[in-house]
Amino acid sequence: MKIYTRTGDKGKTSLVSGNKVDKFHTRVCAYGTVDELSAVLGVTRSHILAEGNPSISPISESLALIQNRLFTLGSLLASDEDTSALPQVDKNWTLELEKNIDEMTEKIPKQTEFILPGGAISSSYTHLARTVCRRAERDISKLVHDEKVDEKILIYVNRLSDYFQVLARYINHTLGIKDVTWKK
Repeated sequence: MKIYTRTGDKGKTSLVSGNKVDKFHTRVCAYGTVDELSAVLGVTRSHILAEGNPSISPISESLALIQNRLFTLGSLLASDEDTSALPQVDKNWTLELEKNIDEMTEKIPKQTEFILPGGAISSSYTHLARTVCRRAERDISKLVHDEKVDEKILIYVNRLSDYFQVLARYINHTLGIKDVTWKK
C-alpha cells in the first residue's frame, strides 16, 4: 500500500466515514492537534529513557498508555457519523489522571510561583506537551461548540494538561532539579 494517495493535493481529507472535508475543518484541526500531542509524548518518552534514571523510567510507560488513549480520541474526533463501532473514552481515564496528579502533588514542593518550562530535558518536553494539550483542548472546545462530540473527550484532555503540569514538576523534583520560576 502506498503512503500517498494524492487525494489531499487539493486541500481536502477524508474522515472515518469517507466524507471529504477541508484540511482546515474544525474536526481535522482537533484530531491533528491530538496527533501532534502524541508525537510530543513520543519525544518526551525518548528523553526519559535516554536520561536513564530508574526513578523516572516508569513514566515512559504511563506516557505510552496516554498515547494509546490519544489515538482513541483521534479516531473519535475523525468521525463525523456514528462512533459506536470505535473504541470509546472511559470516564475512568480522567479519574486515573486525577489520582496520579494527587499522588505526584504530595511528593513535590507546593507551587508558590509561576513555573517556566525548563529543568530536565524530559521535564521541558512535558511542558511542551502541556501547551500542545491546551491547544488540543481549545480545538476540541470549538468542535464541541459546532458539532456533537462525546463530552468525556474534552474532560479528559482538560485533566491531561493539568497532569502534564504536575508531571513536569515531578520529573524535575525527582531528578533533583529546581523548577525554573518566573522572575517579575
